[in-house]
Amino acid sequence: MAVHPKNGNLWITLQGGGIVVYNPKTNRSEELYPEIFGMSTIRQVDEDTSGNMWFGTQSGKIIKWNYKKAANDPSMGYELICQTATVLKVHYEYRGYIWAGTEEGLLKIDTSTNKVVKKFTKDGAPGERLFSNIAGDMTYYDDSTLIVTAGAINIVNTKTNKISYISTADGLPSNTTESVEKDANETLWVGMTNGICRVNLQKRLVSYFDRRDGIAYDKFSKTGVQELKDGRLVFFTEHNFLVFDPETFGQQHTPPKPYLTSFMLGGKPLSIDSLSRSGRVVLSYDHTAIGIDFSALSYLQQTKVHFYYMLENLDKDWIHTDRPIEATYNYLPPGYYTFKVKSENTDGITSKEIASIPILVRPPFWNTWWFYGLVILLVVTILYVIDKERISKRTSLREMRREIAANLHTEISNTLNNINVLSEIAKIKADKNIEQSKEFIGQISTKSRYMMEAMDDMLWSIDPQNDSMRKTVLRIKELTEGMRASYDVDIDLILDHKVQALELDMKFRHDLFFFYKESMTFLLDNICCRQIFVNINQVKSKMMIEILSECDEMTEEFKNKFQKTIHKRTVELGASMDVIADNKSFSVVLYVNLR
Repeated sequence: MAVHPKNGNLWITLQGGGIVVYNPKTNRSEELYPEIFGMSTIRQVDEDTSGNMWFGTQSGKIIKWNYKKAANDPSMGYELICQTATVLKVHYEYRGYIWAGTEEGLLKIDTSTNKVVKKFTKDGAPGERLFSNIAGDMTYYDDSTLIVTAGAINIVNTKTNKISYISTADGLPSNTTESVEKDANETLWVGMTNGICRVNLQKRLVSYFDRRDGIAYDKFSKTGVQELKDGRLVFFTEHNFLVFDPETFGQQHTPPKPYLTSFMLGGKPLSIDSLSRSGRVVLSYDHTAIGIDFSALSYLQQTKVHFYYMLENLDKDWIHTDRPIEATYNYLPPGYYTFKVKSENTDGITSKEIASIPILVRPPFWNTWWFYGLVILLVVTILYVIDKERISKRTSLREMRREIAANLHTEISNTLNNINVLSEIAKIKADKNIEQSKEFIGQISTKSRYMMEAMDDMLWSIDPQNDSMRKTVLRIKELTEGMRASYDVDIDLILDHKVQALELDMKFRHDLFFFYKESMTFLLDNICCRQIFVNINQVKSKMMIEILSECDEMTEEFKNKFQKTIHKRTVELGASMDVIADNKSFSVVLYVNLR
């Protein structure tokens, strides 16, 4: 039945396509059977704000009584809007739409054009699908939300046509909703095939009531619900009415305190009493699979209490659960956590106390602060040693070059002084003794050439481009070739390939080169040599330089003079030297410790 908004008449629908129009002012009624209904049971009727009446029939007809065309005559002005399946609900929207729930989906009809502008089914577009095609009761939650019972609770956004659900996955006892109504506190009451649900739509909390809670008969009818003026709700069942006041039906008392009932580590239980006494749970980094059970320890049905839990420092927000009331974490990174759980009743009232337990997951030793400190200290030490070695090498190189430069300066100064003295003597003798003057000039020429060669060798030694043993070997070969040409002596030089691969410092290479040069020069200048054999090789950790010369008879004086000349280079190299002289040969063997 429905009340006409213009004249206040009550329209009552009947089986067999009948309508009773009751006038409360005159207390008279008129019974009509318009032909357009085809004697089909009229299941639904609703009025719009323009005075039109909308009907839904068992045979699937949606019919409109046009108030203006009928000129307020109930026997005239009926129009067939559309033919569909059995109509279960007709609901008017203040924005000018009729919503019709049928056994083949939900229809949205524009009252000004009488056109179906949208049809929702379970096979519709993604995001616009009903949970079930049987769309029963419906009610408005707010100006953009329509609640429809179609299997589960369907939440339809009337502006965007998007649909979401509250189903068994969200705590609904079954997907068998029949009727729905909103109370004054914006709480939804949903009649089910068995029982009635109280739904907090904002928090998605569902509580369930059935015969165990005092309901005499809990099988509710489709679209059978009405809100009375005093706020009470009337739900229709197959046998009676259920009338109740939502204000006194809730749980205004504080929910019971939650308790942790078990703690599982890797599938094995730990004693809750022992954990409570210790004050925290300490876990190893490689054994962190935990499960925590909790309960309210109350005789109140657990479906009337909801729980929220959170693992602080891991979960970003509270996690809702009602069954099973447990939390499982398969892996926890090293760190400090606090597991918390609170209870909440269906009115959204939260428990005053929160159950909690701290959990410490120890990191592996390589992730601890002291290990990082040792690594940093080790790195700093290595960098310090490297830097110290670099500075030491730089200082050593600087001292080496300074020493080479000092030797060069001394040698050049001595040579220049000699040249200066010889030139003065040659000048004096030039007028008196020309032959002796020429001899002095020859000495000047020799010393000048020697000085130029010495300068060239020293400048070559300190040039960074020649800072390798390979370059030193090449220099020795060049020197040998020059000596062959200058002294017309056959010099057989043998160099082991291992020597070229040695990494020796500049001072060592400098002293090695000058030992070879000074030794060869002394022999070539002081003895008559027909052939010289030179062998430079590496034997284990030592370098060996052998110089063998075939020559005339040697004296002990010559041997001592040679040792005195080469002594300085031998000391600089830290080497040992054997000198052997006999009637036909002169040999020198130098042993240098490479370490």
